Amino acid sequence: MYTETDTATFAQPVNWQALRAAAPAPQLQPPTQQVHPAALGLPLQLLDVVDIGVLLVDVAARLLYANPAARLACQEGAPLALCQGQLHGNPQTQQRVDTALLAAQRGQWSMLSLRRGSRTQAVAVVPLGSNSGIGGGATAALLLGSDGRPSRLALQFFSQNSGLTPAEAAVLDALCAGLKPAQIALAGGVAVCTVRSQISAVRAKTGARSVSDLLRTVGGLPPIARHTTQALA
Repeated sequence: MYTETDTATFAQPVNWQALRAAAPAPQLQPPTQQVHPAALGLPLQLLDVVDIGVLLVDVAARLLYANPAARLACQEGAPLALCQGQLHGNPQTQQRVDTALLAAQRGQWSMLSLRRGSRTQAVAVVPLGSNSGIGGGATAALLLGSDGRPSRLALQFFSQNSGLTPAEAAVLDALCAGLKPAQIALAGGVAVCTVRSQISAVRAKTGARSVSDLLRTVGGLPPIARHTTQALA
């Protein structure tokens, strides 16, 4: 079941302090110590190699695990932050997250759009049922939205597989950042015609019929985490 958490579901704020006091602590690790995915019954390194932020929490909203992409997305200034084994946000953000986590206990999915200053973060709160295969007391997963750009490593692999030159790969990276040919030329100190020739070469090597087609292709690349160091075979 899916619920929109923009509409208030509960008239009173959730008393998570009382719930945390009543709920048993996870047996695998103290709540302030991150649990490795292998201890949760997940394949080793499964969550560490994807460029999608994943947070696992227990019934009392204690953080059990955050993969590298999630820790990066929740750095200082983000709408959702990690501190001492807990999820933290401003009062409005915190209440919406708490409400969504409580809804997850009833099997309801939630989609949040959290804001802090000029930054916006999309978060899907997914209930984890008893048949999920995930242990350690995890009852909900928070999946963090991305900025829509492919990870740098995925783009690097794509460029290598397509036989792009370093200059062509740099132009492709700039296009993914939303820059126009004139802006790319100005930043690179080259003529616009040079950039347009490089774009044509990228399209020819990747089989893209247009720049829009090219961007759709790279937008669908697998979300390989940027910290992954293994090279392509």
